[in-house]
Amino acid sequence: MSVRLAFDRLGVKSNGKTPLVFLHGLFGNKSNSRTVSRWLSKDRESYLVDLRCHGDSPAMTPFNYHTLAMDVGKLIEDEIKEPVIIIGHSMGGRTGMALSLERKDLVKGLISVDASPSNRPIGHSSFGTYLRVYNEMNGKKFKSLKECDEYLSKFEKNKAVRQFLLTNMKPNESEDGSSGSDKYYKCRLPINILRRGIDAVGEWPYENVRYNGPTLFIRGTESPYISDEMIPTIGKYFPSFTMEDIQCGHWVMGEKPQEFTERVQQWLNMKDF
Repeated sequence: MSVRLAFDRLGVKSNGKTPLVFLHGLFGNKSNSRTVSRWLSKDRESYLVDLRCHGDSPAMTPFNYHTLAMDVGKLIEDEIKEPVIIIGHSMGGRTGMALSLERKDLVKGLISVDASPSNRPIGHSSFGTYLRVYNEMNGKKFKSLKECDEYLSKFEKNKAVRQFLLTNMKPNESEDGSSGSDKYYKCRLPINILRRGIDAVGEWPYENVRYNGPTLFIRGTESPYISDEMIPTIGKYFPSFTMEDIQCGHWVMGEKPQEFTERVQQWLNMKDF
């Protein structure tokens, strides 16, 4: 069953300009792409989406690429009402790939950011650690984001990554409903659902299907998620793909927003989108 996704709309609808749909990665939300989406929305509409179990969207099982893709497909059909260009980072890129393979009619073009169509177990990766730490932080009832950050720094040294993770910590009233000094910070993610579904995020469930539309893969050269060995597999599913390298890690839009925007805009212009 599809869920109604939360989203923000930027820009103005323009004849001849294909709308953009931004999809975030695991533990992300629609605010993650706000900077680059503003730059890319000067002549078209952009939709910044919270995927299932993230941000302001509903928490619902099952949590896998089929359900994630079908949610986005319903949003496109109900709200946008025309084929779009998907720009997805990490899990969002894989969700965009899934949608393009399952509902080709809804995807005019695809941009996958540091994500590839491959099996990559993540349950015991840093993402699995983050999920465990979120659960621990809920039990600590920290009074400020500074306290949350100090605890998180024991497990993640990169300040930019911690700032990303802290976007999920929101003020919550104490169990008796009182406010004021009893308010504490709690992770808004549905931890139990994500714990059960995290293995599915690392799986690639598709075989013998392809998307022939224009596809751009952007990879961070300091990230392990799109290696040269994966290029033949990418071509198997997306035979019309091109690849762009940006010298950065996995968090491409956050680390190199201007260069990322320029590469995307060049591709959009070249494809006359």
